[in-house]
Order: sequence, then structure tokens, then C-alpha cells
Amino acid sequence: MAVVKLLAELAVQYPLECVAYLDLMVQGDRDNWVLVGVEVETRRAIKAALDRGQHDTVVDARRLVELLIARVQYGFRNLLSEPTSITGT
Repeated sequence: MAVVKLLAELAVQYPLECVAYLDLMVQGDRDNWVLVGVEVETRRAIKAALDRGQHDTVVDARRLVELLIARVQYGFRNLLSEPTSITGT
């Protein structure tokens, strides 16, 4: 899906916004198909948000990963175990 690929590219500059868009896409996907074929790009976008280290961005990215895991997307769970340095409040 071209949108997810674009979000992965933009996530370095706009991690919070990209995670928010991904979250909306996942929440609106009743059949769990929205990320099929773009798991690598999704992971890259989430990883960029986690690596940013800003509190709100990290919290939102972790919530998205938890949502994906709850929707049986277990391939994302290792993102929660990676060390993250959080700055700001």
C-alpha cells in the first residue's frame, strides 16, 4: 500500500503524525488486511517514532504496537522489547 510506504519515508521527520495515521488506519481496518505486504514499512515507521525518544511519540508508538499485537500481528512485538531512550514530558 503506497500510503504506508510514504508514511515510512516521512516518519523520520514526522514520527508522531505518521504513527497517528497508522493508528487510524489500523483501527479502521476490520479485516486486518491494511498492513498486508507493507509490514517492513510499518515497522520502519514505528521504529523511527520509538527512536525519536520524545515522550508522546514513544507512548503513541508503543500503543500502536500493542494494538497490532492485540490484532494478532505478533511480528511487531519485538519492537516493545527494544531499549528506548525517552526525553521530555
